[in-house]
Amino acid sequence: KSMPLETDMLEFYPLKDFPWLKRAWEMHFENLRNFKLLADKNGASLLVVVIPAKEQVYPYFIKDKNIDLEQPNRFLGEFFKKENILYIDLLEPFRKYARKGTSTYLDPEKDLYMRLDKHWSKKGEYLASLLVGQYIIQKELVASPDREKRLEQIVKSISNFN
Repeated sequence: KSMPLETDMLEFYPLKDFPWLKRAWEMHFENLRNFKLLADKNGASLLVVVIPAKEQVYPYFIKDKNIDLEQPNRFLGEFFKKENILYIDLLEPFRKYARKGTSTYLDPEKDLYMRLDKHWSKKGEYLASLLVGQYIIQKELVASPDREKRLEQIVKSISNFN
C-alpha cells in the first residue's frame, strides 16, 4: 500500500494495512518499559499521561476516514495495565469538555487546542493540569498535607470548567 496522506496520524491507521507499524508500536512499548525500569531502579513512580491528538477531540477535522481514533489509546491502555504502569488517559475528559459542534477553525480562547497547530491552548493546558493534579493527589503519588482540601478545589474547578 502507499503511504497515507496524513503521515502525522499514523498511530490511527490499521496495522493490517501498514504492517511496519506493528514494529513501531513494539519499539514504543519497549521504550516505555525502559522508563518504568529506570523509575523503579531509582525508587520513583512513573506516571504516563496519554495526550489526545487534536483530531481525536475534534474529529470533524479528519479527512481520511480509514482510521481508528481510539486505537492508540486501546493499545496503550492494554500495555500499561499488563506492565503495571500508572497512566491517565485524557481522551475522554477532553472530549467531554470540548466545545460542541463544528467550526472551520478552532478558537484558542474557547477550544482546548490552538487554531493552526496541534498544541493545547491555555484552556487545554488548564484542563490537563486539573485532571493530572487530581490523579496524582487521589493516587497519593506525592505527599499532600491538605489532600482533601486540594481535591475538593480541583473537583470544583473541573465541575466549573467551560
